[in-house]
Amino acid sequence: MADDQNLVAAEEQAAEEVAEELAEGAEGAEVEEEAPVEIEDLPDEAFDFDDELPEIETPPEVHRIEDPSKATDFELNHYPWVECKKVSDRKLGDRWILSVRIGDEKHVHPQTKEHLFTVCNVYVADGDNRNDTLIDLMKMDVGARHDFKFVLDLPGGSYLYVQVVCNKHGIWESRRIELRDDLFVIKYNEDWSDNLL
Repeated sequence: MADDQNLVAAEEQAAEEVAEELAEGAEGAEVEEEAPVEIEDLPDEAFDFDDELPEIETPPEVHRIEDPSKATDFELNHYPWVECKKVSDRKLGDRWILSVRIGDEKHVHPQTKEHLFTVCNVYVADGDNRNDTLIDLMKMDVGARHDFKFVLDLPGGSYLYVQVVCNKHGIWESRRIELRDDLFVIKYNEDWSDNLL
């Protein structure tokens, strides 16, 4: 303990000596004032900013469908439909199964090298769209299916949504769903629970 106090005292002493030296040096130094630069004195190149400014990327537009009954075929080919069910199990506790399907039987999006969905992202919304959290994702390759499931460990009352990315037509967002306890509950017996995950 005494060594610690001696060390602190030595550090404080050194700091005071440095401060005194700086103060003495500043008193004797002469400060030379610079003449202000007039705008007229500057060369024209000083105002040429085109080459120096970085390009600002605008965030990509996120496509949403407010009313699917009024959506076009093009929109329905890209729209991620979502459904969530609560799973109750003795071993696993409460989980949520999020089912995602892009398009439907009539509206099938290609999944070719030239035109495909590249990723499906699952977000938890925080309410103001600024700090939403990416909680899961699935990368999609050529020939990938457009329906899949995520098993999520989240508290009830959370809000989820999904975004899928088309390499030609950008980001498409699902409706937001609340994880409520009154959503359809699936109860697994012991034989099934090991196959859930």
